[in-house]
Amino acid sequence: MSYGNTPVDAGSLPLSSGFVPGASNPTPVGGTASYTDTNSNTYTAIPVADLEEAGYQSLTSPAAATTANTDTSYTFSAQVTRVTIQNNSTVVVKVAFDTAATAGSLTLQPGATLSITKRITVVHFLTVPAVNVNGSTAGNIVLLGVK
Repeated sequence: MSYGNTPVDAGSLPLSSGFVPGASNPTPVGGTASYTDTNSNTYTAIPVADLEEAGYQSLTSPAAATTANTDTSYTFSAQVTRVTIQNNSTVVVKVAFDTAATAGSLTLQPGATLSITKRITVVHFLTVPAVNVNGSTAGNIVLLGVK
C-alpha cells in the first residue's frame, strides 16, 4: 500500500464545529458570526451552551460511610445530569443509579473512576466492609453530582 500526495480541500477535512467549512484558511467563529465563502455560500456559527450548572449538587442523605453488606443510598438535593464516582478505597464498590445496588450491579474496582452523563437523583453503593464516602482522608469513595 502506498500513499500519494493527493490534495485535499478544506471542505473535506474533519474540522471541529468551531471552524467554518469551505474556507481555504479555516477561521474560528463563535456566537452568531457568519461567514461567506468564495462560492457565495453563507455559514452561520451555532452558539453552544454549557448544559451543566457551575458547582456540585449537595447530598441530602450524606451517610458518613456505607453500611457493610447492605445497599446504602445517597440522595442529591436535586436531579443531577452528571455523576463522578472515584473509588479511593481498597475494596470493590458495587454501584447502581436510582435503584438498589446488588452483587450484580456495576463494579467499580479500587482506584477506578466513573464519570457518567445520566439524569439521576439517588446513587446506591454496596460494599463488603463499610467505606467512608466523601470523607476528608484518603481511602474513601468520592461522590460528586452536577446539575
